[in-house]
Amino acid sequence: MKISFVIITWLLLFSSHLAFSQTTTTPGYFGIRAGYQRVATDIAISTIGGVYNSRGIAPRSTFYGGGFYQQSLNRWLVFRLELNYQQKGLEYLDQNVKPTVQQRLHYVGLTPLIGINPLPNLSVLIGPEGNQLVKDSSPSPTNEIKSIELGLTARISYTYKWIGLEAGYFKAFTGYQNLKSVDFESTSKNRSWQVGLLVIPAKFKAGK
Repeated sequence: MKISFVIITWLLLFSSHLAFSQTTTTPGYFGIRAGYQRVATDIAISTIGGVYNSRGIAPRSTFYGGGFYQQSLNRWLVFRLELNYQQKGLEYLDQNVKPTVQQRLHYVGLTPLIGINPLPNLSVLIGPEGNQLVKDSSPSPTNEIKSIELGLTARISYTYKWIGLEAGYFKAFTGYQNLKSVDFESTSKNRSWQVGLLVIPAKFKAGK
């Protein structure tokens, strides 16, 4: 999976470089993105008897924030590079299905995206996402959390002048936690949904 992630990243960067060098472009811009994030954890448990999905966990409501640079390569093609902070993790539930402990994982990630503009000011983007774990602030942090997370993300955004709305989805290729014993193995993977705002400071100053 890591090899596939690297190949996809380089293909995206190379194709956008070719498009940039062969087309007349409009000026790019920097922006700020932030909003609500719903994070779920898929835990697959393998035992001698088969593979099961874990129970006793629930998604978490968190947030994200970051900056990006976006460049229209032509009328239809657009490239974006993001640097984001995200909080992820899960909630453990007791026998009464009430939250007991929260797992809180803090990531900083880089996301190159390529996409299309089907309508003016509307962008549909997709690309690989790589996240670096910077902190585990769970009540009982563990060194079993993997430091690198790789996956695929998609975005749809609409901007009006200097402000916009955006929704996104992420699914991890790699597990952030793997536990093993003689007859037991579990793998935890993140997936998340985002909805938030975009702000483009240069357009705000220009009154566009």
